[in-house]
Amino acid sequence: MKRLFLIMLFILLPFALADEAEDIIYANKLKTHLTISSSFDIIKTKPSYQIEYVTVKLSYLPLASYRQEIVSHITSPKSVEEGDYLSFNWNNPSIGNEEFSSEYIVLTESKFFPVTKEVSFPIINLDKEFIQYMNPTKLIDINEDIRKLANDIRGSNDDLYSIVFDAAIWVNENIDYDLSTATAEASLSSSWVLENRRGVCDEMTNLFISLLRSLGIPAKFVSGISYTNSEQFTEPWGPHGWAEVYFPEFGWVPFDPTYGQYGFVDASHIKLKESIDSDKSSIDYEWLSSGVDIQGNIPDNDIEVLEKYGKTSSGLSFELDTLKDEVGFGSYAVVSAEISNLFNEYRTFKVELVGTKETGIEDQVKYVILKPKKTKEIAWKIRFPTNLNKDSIYTFPFNAYDNYGNSYETSIFVSQKFIIMDEEMVDLYIESLNENEMLLDVKLDCVSKSSIMVGEKNNISCSTEDLEGLTACLDDECKPVKGDFYFERSYESAGAYPLLILLKKGELTKSYFTQLLVLDNPQVDVSWGEYSDTLLFSESTRISFEIERTSLSKPSNMEVIIEYNGQSSSNRVDDFEDSKIIQLILEGSDLNIGKNDIKLLVTYEYNTGNKFSQEFSTSINMKTSNFWEYLMSKLNSFSIFLYNLM
Repeated sequence: MKRLFLIMLFILLPFALADEAEDIIYANKLKTHLTISSSFDIIKTKPSYQIEYVTVKLSYLPLASYRQEIVSHITSPKSVEEGDYLSFNWNNPSIGNEEFSSEYIVLTESKFFPVTKEVSFPIINLDKEFIQYMNPTKLIDINEDIRKLANDIRGSNDDLYSIVFDAAIWVNENIDYDLSTATAEASLSSSWVLENRRGVCDEMTNLFISLLRSLGIPAKFVSGISYTNSEQFTEPWGPHGWAEVYFPEFGWVPFDPTYGQYGFVDASHIKLKESIDSDKSSIDYEWLSSGVDIQGNIPDNDIEVLEKYGKTSSGLSFELDTLKDEVGFGSYAVVSAEISNLFNEYRTFKVELVGTKETGIEDQVKYVILKPKKTKEIAWKIRFPTNLNKDSIYTFPFNAYDNYGNSYETSIFVSQKFIIMDEEMVDLYIESLNENEMLLDVKLDCVSKSSIMVGEKNNISCSTEDLEGLTACLDDECKPVKGDFYFERSYESAGAYPLLILLKKGELTKSYFTQLLVLDNPQVDVSWGEYSDTLLFSESTRISFEIERTSLSKPSNMEVIIEYNGQSSSNRVDDFEDSKIIQLILEGSDLNIGKNDIKLLVTYEYNTGNKFSQEFSTSINMKTSNFWEYLMSKLNSFSIFLYNLM
């Protein structure tokens, strides 16, 4: 009788984390001491100089959120919090170097943002405040390749969480993290990243946001600090970028396509800034001087972990198993996992199955999204070698590692005497676990303008295969189609409108989605700052006014003409986005005695080439204190009158 030897093969473990790194990455909560510091140099450029003030606006400051708490905060020198930045002020500073810093004690948590039910896609009836998070920007741009990829990722999916999840996975798996100078020194656009398939965290997040915005899903860029154990970095703590995605009825949900964290971020993520574009500027300088220049220095972020609290929980139950635990040489096999969501909210899960070097595992890394209180089964296809000792029984171990620091194990016995499972059987089993998506396997390409004006007609032109029995639908309009077809739409109010075209044949469907931005004519409003309504002849005053955009359309080539007492001045505003503050210094000697009307004529264009203008006004009174001032005022007015006649 032959004797069988039991052979235990050793598993190839993934890179083991050092204890400290593991404690930080998988901590449930972290308390950290964060110091953001920098300095600037005041440089004399002329022998004669004057400095009235220097103001530093620091926009990197920890933001309170559902997972982040600011325990304490001090600055040096003292600062004033103004909206989303800290303002440091120096009055009459000297030539030389000035330092400033902001210190925080921050408590962060590894916690899912609770989305407790399915949100349908496409998103409709969004408030206008979200439009800015759906439009392309300089770096988060959108081209046809991005639109096509986004629609391919989306498929016929109408679950918003699942669509966002799939887009994040695509970026994580298809864009190489690359610290080369070309990508690390300056942020590059989403279109560049898609074409070159590489980038750092900012660029990966840019592309992720572009994919979502092309589908009409609001997303914002988040800047902050995080921890990494990657050997590519000399320091474990450093600047990092991720995204937040808006879910109607719930709020802004974090997604980090670089770290593979979807619906949450780990406790090492400290959120410092949110923006429409991935602008790397965190410090702005303002000063009033002559003969002086200001040179800002590179900011420094220093972080110290004060306390670590517990270990993060996935909120899932995980059972690793096998379809058969005994198979023959050269056999295929299945390792499966049943994953249950224990919470009444969406959860995501990344798991990697690792075996021995002799084992073939197809698609080792799997990503799972689980709806509230739902269970899903996933499976890996395994292939065992044929050239084994026929007198031995082998134990092949398998370990599954998730992204919450947990591991699970099982094993399969392999011997010549056991039954061989063929590939077809294994494939049929794995396919039975997947949802049967009723997709129509035909081509569907559509072209539409990305934006139109209110009342303008837009043709959505589509082409498909020359097949019988096809029906195309847009909203409630359905019609039989064959080959090329189109829909016509116009809208009477501004906003972002989803265009979802469904191609149907029986129960099979295929869809194409894009969004159409309907713009109004550009318009602005002016709000006046506080100022005294009376000015003496010998005095001067500063009047500020803010021009604010009140339309979806953005004015361009703006010019502001200020007129008072026969005098006028012109100000070009080349970088107008949402608002602009302009200051006017008035001398009492330039005004008439009594009431003086100050008129603003704001002219601008739109990309259609049309020109627009709006008028605004305010007034100020001027008084004289003596006869001499009265006489001088009259002479000045007469001089201005004569000048205007020339």
